[in-house]
Amino acid sequence: MLLPLVIKSVMLGVIAFSTVFSYVSGFADSVYVTGPLVLVLGILSLVTGAILHYKCWEAMPVDFARTTPAKALGYLFIPFFNLYWRFPSIGGLGGDCGAFALNKGRNDFNHLGALGLTLAILMCLESTNWVWTFFSAERGIRVAWGMGWTDRAFWQCCFLLSIGGKTIIGLLLYAAKFVIWLLFYRDVTRLLNGQAAQTAISSLH
Repeated sequence: MLLPLVIKSVMLGVIAFSTVFSYVSGFADSVYVTGPLVLVLGILSLVTGAILHYKCWEAMPVDFARTTPAKALGYLFIPFFNLYWRFPSIGGLGGDCGAFALNKGRNDFNHLGALGLTLAILMCLESTNWVWTFFSAERGIRVAWGMGWTDRAFWQCCFLLSIGGKTIIGLLLYAAKFVIWLLFYRDVTRLLNGQAAQTAISSLH
């Protein structure tokens, strides 16, 4: 969990700086730095986060898992369908972990279902913001092509599409999602890693 956490933390800082700076300076030349940086961090965040999500489902006991690791992750990449699938995949992971913990006599993970549901909702809200941003960026692309493509236009479009909008709303959504993501996967990995360690110890006896 450490690698995706570090990447997401750096990305949040870059987005926060870029958003505030753009309001102060009118976007200025920061796009040449923030555009490529946010794009690279976004790709790394997606890859490491996907691996973490897959590993969590893989560690889930089969008797409590509502789906397979491959489906849980793979269906998230299906356009439009993934708006629905976030709830079984992410919210379901929290619910299944809570049920598993309760079966083991632990009540300290009952909140995982609510955290997973909250994270799924925030991701859907962020997607709606991306839709609006896409059309804004698309207009920018058409203007850029009409005026002659420039480095500034290219990186500005990458920046917009990467953060879901150069807006305070986009920043707040990302920050809220980051906090819930951190709390959710921290507790999920703590539960599943603890169970894996317990199973390993039991196998030695």
